[in-house]
Amino acid sequence: MSFLTLPPRLVLRALEDLHALASAARRLPEIQRYLERRLDRLDDHLSRGLAAAHRLEENTPPVADVLDLVKRLTAAAAKAGDRAESLERVATRLEPAASSLDATGAEIVAVGPDLTETSKLLDAKAGELVTGVGDLTAAERGLERTAGTLVEGAASLEQAVGRLVESADGLGRAVATLERLARKVPGV
Repeated sequence: MSFLTLPPRLVLRALEDLHALASAARRLPEIQRYLERRLDRLDDHLSRGLAAAHRLEENTPPVADVLDLVKRLTAAAAKAGDRAESLERVATRLEPAASSLDATGAEIVAVGPDLTETSKLLDAKAGELVTGVGDLTAAERGLERTAGTLVEGAASLEQAVGRLVESADGLGRAVATLERLARKVPGV
């Protein structure tokens, strides 16, 4: 079959196809340059992402160490709370004794003028005991606040550790994705 015997529509269609192929062939260098620029940028992003992941890995303490610290802080907070409760019980037992001692001192003063000097000494001791109870009560409150702060700090630290673990997991997935993409890039 000769070119001249082909139907004109078929020849026109072949010429249009040939023109489309020639146009596409002329654009190939431009498309290649565009793809090379994109691959270079992707390679730069991948390199920066991997470098950041390595820095994060080097600067992040092991999660087990952080969890151990949280456990120790929680245990210390619990001990402080137990001690505060113990001090509160002691203070509660000392208050009536101090009040009773104060009342006894007043009775001794009333009984006889020769016991006045002894009564004054007992009054001073009762005052010291009352002050000591006040000091113990203040120390107990301080310990309670410290225990509360430690418990809050441990809870905050546990939350921070949880977020750190989630971030590390997300970063690990991102690094794995970047590494898979890097393997697909020719010449990387």
